[in-house]
Amino acid sequence: MEIQQYIDLIDSFVSVKIDAPRFESGYLALFKKDKVRHSERVFTILNELFYAVDDYVENPDLREGPSDLDDEQLRERAGVALRQLLELDDE
Repeated sequence: MEIQQYIDLIDSFVSVKIDAPRFESGYLALFKKDKVRHSERVFTILNELFYAVDDYVENPDLREGPSDLDDEQLRERAGVALRQLLELDDE
């Protein structure tokens, strides 16, 4: 799985072209089918975002604690991951 697929999906979410539920399902599908052995740095970035996606709770009534993320919190985490992945491209 090329990193560009992640970058494109994350960028679509960060730039509000897709909503959080669509990003969640797309990211989980992409991450779970990814069989590439990425560098440790890339894997760390993707894995941290995976955990953020896992903490995302779409329905506000179901959020129970500070670790449950709303749409904007998930978008912020995705933005961090996107910047980190793009910085790797520049190296």
